[in-house]
Amino acid sequence: MKARKRAKKGGLHTIESFIAFMIVMSFLFFIMPAITNISDTTESKMKYIHGALTTLEKNGNLREYAISKNITGLNKSMYELIPSTYNFTVGISSVNASDKSTSGNYSFNYSADAGKIDYVFLDIVFLSAEDPKIYVNGGSVLSQSGVVSGNRETIDLTSSTITGENKVQFNFTGTATFDYRLLVSQTEILEGIPDGKDIIIVNYVLSGTNSTFMPTEVRIYLWD
Repeated sequence: MKARKRAKKGGLHTIESFIAFMIVMSFLFFIMPAITNISDTTESKMKYIHGALTTLEKNGNLREYAISKNITGLNKSMYELIPSTYNFTVGISSVNASDKSTSGNYSFNYSADAGKIDYVFLDIVFLSAEDPKIYVNGGSVLSQSGVVSGNRETIDLTSSTITGENKVQFNFTGTATFDYRLLVSQTEILEGIPDGKDIIIVNYVLSGTNSTFMPTEVRIYLWD
């Protein structure tokens, strides 16, 4: 029993490490490419915007906007804090994380808007399992033969996710125990970003509240 508890604890720590990894990778792949080769003027604007976001965080408004996904309120506050000559729009990217320790054949649903998805990842730690088969909306995303106890799998469900309710099914041979965590990252943008413009993104990441893991990233899309 103690060994099993230690295995579970280790599995959950592994999943937490994966979440931190995803936040870093999201920044590297989606944010960093947009802020290379910038002019001094643009860099100055970025610093000004970051300062405005810091001000909003200090007075508590930024966290309130982010958690409630109030992009209209965020946009209004930014217009009050930065020069009127800046061309920008605002967005809020949030990660919804759900996790569970369970056993046997199991299914659950999650909601998403395919037009707003950044990524959807399913991270699984098999504590004891044989012949795992996992389906999303009836389509196979994982099929393995044999005993996989102690293994971990990370599955990209982005392309399998549809707008509305999505269903994940776990099937095994015999009794299985496993931990899973689903990460759904979606971005809401206030207005369309103009075509043919070099877009600079200033991002500001906020952690969850009340010991709940729900990181939210405020994004300001800036162009000349």
